[in-house]
Amino acid sequence: MPYIIIGFRRLEQQNYVEYITPGDGDCLFHSLSFLLHRAGRDLDPLVLRQRVRDFLEGLYRDRTPALNDYRAGMLNDIQVKLMSGVYYRGASSIRGYADAIAEGAGGGKHQAVWGDDTCIQVLCEVFNLRVVVHSDTGNSIFSPTPCVATVLAPGVTTPPLLLELSNYDLRHFNALRQEAPDFRPEGLPSATPAKTPWGFKKGGSSPKARHLDKDALRSFVTSQKEIRVFIPDSSGSGHQSTTVQVIQELIDLGATLLRVIYAPGDEEENAGRDELTWVKLVRLIPGLPEQPAAMHRLGKATLLFHSLDAFENLPMAEVPLGVTGGWDDPQNPTESLKVQWFLTLQPLQWSGVTDRSVAPNILYGAGKDTDVLLEGGSEYGPSFVDRGLHVDTRPYLTPRWADLPPKQFPPGVRDCMAFIEELRKADRISLMPVYFSAGRPVAEASDILFNLVAGLSTLRVSGAPLKPVVIPVLAPLPAEDYLALRLRLAPDPQPQAVAVQTGRSAFSTVSRLDELFPSRHVYLGGTRLFEAFRDVGLAGNLPEFLVRGGFHPSRIPPILILPFGRIPSLAFGRLMVLADLPSVFEGAGTMNLALNLGKPYLRLMSQEDIGKNFYPLPGQDAAAWSRHCNNAASSLSESAAYWELLLSQSRARSGPLPVLSDRILANFFTELANPHSDTRRGFALQATFYGNPDNAKLRMGLRRVIQAHGEPPSKK
Repeated sequence: MPYIIIGFRRLEQQNYVEYITPGDGDCLFHSLSFLLHRAGRDLDPLVLRQRVRDFLEGLYRDRTPALNDYRAGMLNDIQVKLMSGVYYRGASSIRGYADAIAEGAGGGKHQAVWGDDTCIQVLCEVFNLRVVVHSDTGNSIFSPTPCVATVLAPGVTTPPLLLELSNYDLRHFNALRQEAPDFRPEGLPSATPAKTPWGFKKGGSSPKARHLDKDALRSFVTSQKEIRVFIPDSSGSGHQSTTVQVIQELIDLGATLLRVIYAPGDEEENAGRDELTWVKLVRLIPGLPEQPAAMHRLGKATLLFHSLDAFENLPMAEVPLGVTGGWDDPQNPTESLKVQWFLTLQPLQWSGVTDRSVAPNILYGAGKDTDVLLEGGSEYGPSFVDRGLHVDTRPYLTPRWADLPPKQFPPGVRDCMAFIEELRKADRISLMPVYFSAGRPVAEASDILFNLVAGLSTLRVSGAPLKPVVIPVLAPLPAEDYLALRLRLAPDPQPQAVAVQTGRSAFSTVSRLDELFPSRHVYLGGTRLFEAFRDVGLAGNLPEFLVRGGFHPSRIPPILILPFGRIPSLAFGRLMVLADLPSVFEGAGTMNLALNLGKPYLRLMSQEDIGKNFYPLPGQDAAAWSRHCNNAASSLSESAAYWELLLSQSRARSGPLPVLSDRILANFFTELANPHSDTRRGFALQATFYGNPDNAKLRMGLRRVIQAHGEPPSKK
């Protein structure tokens, strides 16, 4: 199905009117019934449902050869829906699906069965329709299929009737029509600016309309003499990263003065580590000096820096707006930071409302009872929680990292970056960056890397044409992690013993794994993976690796793992851009970058992420492609003990071999290589939403600031 990106502002300019339908589960059929009535064809929603059933039953019984491919595709799509967890009254067959659609109208004792894309396509076939569905992730076009028209309506040459729908939050359908500006039809009420999710005009516009365009936001931001930004102290670099993304987006919107108040972190607790907030900011903000500074220029804006304690003792005047991009323990800071409104934005999919954390997305006000929870509704389409931050990817499209001081890179990393640039430009290697904060993923680093290597090796053993794969690990990788990885890759005893997890909280220190995990050992030998693992290169010391000429084309192994450690954001983003295989990461800041790049990824699960859907078509329940991607991402966390458990259970039952991470990931990589696969299509659909800055969390939050205040907060 083609997806064409057409902005909703364009619809407004073309005098579209949106007609709101009841949210009773029949919205699709209400919308189509209304539009058909306007075209002189009276068909109520129940009749439309029944015609879907009749068509599917006839298609199931029909054996016309010309329909074989169409029939197989349609029935396969329905089977996928039945396995997706979407409510179809417990149906498990094509007939059950058809009956659920026909009898699933809202308003009765049972929950309504929603209409879906299959229903739209069927109604196009039955009534000779062309349906365009306008949504915030792109527009879907449904038309009669030629082979069906040839069988059902031979000789009919009448062009299809064009009907248009809006799709709200990928859940609710409304009717769309182009009308004269002064037209006032009977029937469904037309939407006013206060009710229309996307602000389509109905007559004149209102200054309090829910939709505020980019120019209005830019005008608001540029009118602020100063905006205050709070950066908390936290483990890892996530909240610092997302808040710097907020800073950069505010600058893109025209902010010229940003006062950055940061919690510096405990110097004694972080002695010898790079966890102090300023150290993280040096990596994230280009050109920031190593020692705390009072002022720094970033683009066209001036950043003024204060530690939190120092700021609270300064005689500062109140300003209208403050903001943060992540805060573990938020509280109303309007008094301490001296702001009228404080916008607390949390990372993607982080919700205090669902008890995943105690840190909701919230707009704090200085007045009594003025706080606004940003997670309670979805009048802007997909929920606030499912939105990300806009990231300007332009700085990463060229090797700007090369202009940074060499001392910002760990030893050997800068030279390795130069080789990677050259080899990727010549298409001599594939690249798969891996990033995580130490201790955050539920899996050990050695298990994560082993599963990646196993998936790539399985793909190579199957005969797939693969260039040498370079895996830079953008996190500190202690020597024991490398030893543990070597132990997992080798069939023979290793010189040093390593602690290996054997149960939920049980560990054994061993130098070989065959006795602990005999079924795993047999599996890896029988699938030729042990043989493939011999060609995996682990560069423990980058300067020595470079001296030995490790990047010479004749010496690059099929899989090469490089321990880069922490690197500046310009280099980090550049590796994400250069990657031709999915990036692997843990963290919402990195996910914002990946979503804005629109490239495939594998997200590592952390303790806070258990149960989350990492592939969120915005506002939609998990689709088939989403579950496939989540399955691949989850397989990265499989330990050697888990492999053994599955294999031993299979052997005890004399059953087939289980599908382990090696095959799951190999299948995932194969899907990504096919430009027409559902997996590639899913990532492309995500990109249309998350790549649009007007859909970003900051801009939605700023709209709430303006609305909550009634008028844009005045300068002080």
